[in-house]
Amino acid sequence: MRRIFAFLSCAVLLFACAETKTKSAGDSDKVDMKVTADLTNEPRLSAGDEIKLVVSGDDEVLATVTLDDNKCFETTINTYPQQYVSLQHPSGTVVELLTDGKDLSVSQNDEGNWEVVGTPYNKIMNDCMAELRNRYNALMFVSDEESAKAQIDEMVTFIEQTVIDNKDNIVSLQVLQLLPVFSDDSERFVELFNMIDPKFEYLKLYNSTKSTLNGGDIIDIRLKDINGDEVSAKELCQSGKWVLIDFWATWCGPCRNEIPHLVAAYEKFAPKGLEIYGVSLDRPNDEQRWRDFVAANKMTWVNVMGYEGDSCPSADAYNVSSIPTNFLYSPEGKLVAKNLRGEEIEIILAEHIK
Repeated sequence: MRRIFAFLSCAVLLFACAETKTKSAGDSDKVDMKVTADLTNEPRLSAGDEIKLVVSGDDEVLATVTLDDNKCFETTINTYPQQYVSLQHPSGTVVELLTDGKDLSVSQNDEGNWEVVGTPYNKIMNDCMAELRNRYNALMFVSDEESAKAQIDEMVTFIEQTVIDNKDNIVSLQVLQLLPVFSDDSERFVELFNMIDPKFEYLKLYNSTKSTLNGGDIIDIRLKDINGDEVSAKELCQSGKWVLIDFWATWCGPCRNEIPHLVAAYEKFAPKGLEIYGVSLDRPNDEQRWRDFVAANKMTWVNVMGYEGDSCPSADAYNVSSIPTNFLYSPEGKLVAKNLRGEEIEIILAEHIK
């Protein structure tokens, strides 16, 4: 059983939007929606700027508009009724909209908060994230483990209930990704996922979540290692290895705390068939720092950098919402465990690798 404060230290939250991508639904399921935006109060933007409306985390551009003299625009997009749509500017994402198949409008108030009219999902999601942030920040001031555990249990209950209350809409999929940050109950995660309406199979988020349930097939990652050689995680399994895909970063304190445990586990289990596939979420301009860190900490397993330009497709594919996060696959390429931490790493590996 993990110590509560150790678990909290590992919860480096990445409260970013979840990646989505259309999968199996036909174009006939798509609908037209008018989007009206007033971006007057957004300081990053200027009249004449180009804004792209894209499927979040994907390269599908639904519309391209130019801001008028008042930094406003109106356009029509054609996509699935429930979809994650981001307003993209060259400086980055402006705001994400959770659509509901109806016309909607978005604006930013004087306090800098986004207001979306036309779909209830944005408010539900924003209220949920605000509540979780407040609860998480409050934990930083808790001085004893018993109180921390009680507050974490309340947070887990809040996440679970939010998923249940929204199992018929896309809010549930995003919120469910946060459960492993505060709970290691994988059976409960599966139970909640199975409550979510399977109509969302057209979303990549639904399908990749399904793939990262225990028993799911390995999602291949094929990147160049620290020596410049391309390495496939799936092919490592096919060669007879147990593969621990580990997402981490040099800037992540909790990740650094896990390194000694990984080093010890690798020394013990590598001779028995373990390989670690370490995916760094460091940015390309920090490559030398990453190389120096790997060498200094004797991380002699497969090390790759996950970012390709401004995106990290491997982390998106595995729905990584916090780091460190890891996934253990059998030589058959089946997921058998995930989110191994501390001394638990060797215990779980010993159960599988004889």
